[in-house]
Amino acid sequence: MALAALPVTSFLVNLLPWDSHLELFGGMAAWWVTITVLALAGPWRRRPLGPLAVVAAITALTLVGDLLTGTTLQLNSFMGYSAEQGARYFGLGNIPFALLATGTLLATTVIAHRWPGKVGVGAIVLLGAFAMVLGGSGMGSDFGGVIAFVPGIAVTALILSGKRVSLVKLGAFCVAGGVIVMGFAWLNYLRPPEEQSHLGRFVGQVLTGEAVDVIWRKFLAMVSTLANPNLMPIVIAAVAFLVYAILRPEQASAGVVPAAFEHSPRCGPG
Repeated sequence: MALAALPVTSFLVNLLPWDSHLELFGGMAAWWVTITVLALAGPWRRRPLGPLAVVAAITALTLVGDLLTGTTLQLNSFMGYSAEQGARYFGLGNIPFALLATGTLLATTVIAHRWPGKVGVGAIVLLGAFAMVLGGSGMGSDFGGVIAFVPGIAVTALILSGKRVSLVKLGAFCVAGGVIVMGFAWLNYLRPPEEQSHLGRFVGQVLTGEAVDVIWRKFLAMVSTLANPNLMPIVIAAVAFLVYAILRPEQASAGVVPAAFEHSPRCGPG
């Protein structure tokens, strides 16, 4: 829980101005202690999933609040994006998207545990869709995030409904994610050129035939990132541990994950 509470502190620290490393790390440490104590010492600590719900909800709500107020917390933060690099100046970055999606799905999974059936599934669909719209609309302007979020919400809801996830359904969910994000892009394209984000500009590039070059450039950037000698060992180690954890959850987590799934079968889909 303490480790899970750490990422969101990189955004919350920007609520107050800081001018030195001491103020930055001191502010993050203060938020870290506050969230950890809140998660582990509140009345919800008596429930096995209580601390999880608190940390996941704080993470998701922080990013939702940031999206609704102009995304000032992500700019120049450890896990956001840097004005110095200039890749993005507003909206939802890649790592914040991962935290928003994870926090939303885990928090709604706890809701589904507390209120199983249609209420729990409805919470995942509605809250997940709300977070997805914030990320994919002009507030978040996150093109790839929507494509990933839609299958995540759909698969979680489907499993909780007791239905099987086939390759055909998974493919349909991925296509739906692409269709939805292109819908956001088209609406953005209809705005005046000076008000368009990269979503709307991409539609214009499709119409002018420049989109192939854009996609190829992004593909090469992705390959170069994966082939980076500093990042590749991390990727290999992470994937290897993920496979190991799926095949041997009792060993990978010292028995914690199987115990959690036994207590709440709905944790698995989340």
